[in-house]
Amino acid sequence: MAHMNGLEELKKNILLVEERLGYIFENKDHLILSLIHRSFVNEYKGAELQHNERLEFLGDSVLGLVLADYLYHRLPSYPEGLLSQLRSRLVDASSCAQYLQKLDLASFILLGRGEAMAEGRAKLSIQADVLEAIIGAIYLDGGFVGVKSFFLCHFEDEINQAIGSPPRNYKADLQDYSQRKYQKTPVYKVVQE
Repeated sequence: MAHMNGLEELKKNILLVEERLGYIFENKDHLILSLIHRSFVNEYKGAELQHNERLEFLGDSVLGLVLADYLYHRLPSYPEGLLSQLRSRLVDASSCAQYLQKLDLASFILLGRGEAMAEGRAKLSIQADVLEAIIGAIYLDGGFVGVKSFFLCHFEDEINQAIGSPPRNYKADLQDYSQRKYQKTPVYKVVQE
């Protein structure tokens, strides 16, 4: 079966994946599972394979906690609202995809043929999901401390860059858009308070 070749290839390359992560798994199955996309499993119904969505669910929450913990201690004078904004920016899909790209792991994602032909490895949503699944796998394997140490080792610079850059100003964005499209700025009316 063709899918087993992809799976066997991944198993052979697991040490390379761990090297890029800078994390050695006690249970390699967690890492392998984190790289299996639903489309891969859907093509091989009888193969008793699982996909990474449960790990992704776990990793999403763990990543939020790691960043909340880091920001809470790193920025003692920031109010809750600013901390929430920063955390949201650092865990959004485009940030997670960038983290995966920095690790250079997209080529190891196991996809179904259709998704692979549609350039699935380049999709930000798939990359972001795999990053979260990897974090879920590290959490199961090495707990909160394992994830925190992995994440900060690779991405502390990105966190500090986000801290140093101003949050997105949606009102200014709307005004710029309105100016470009309609040659005038929006008029604001208070409807209710």
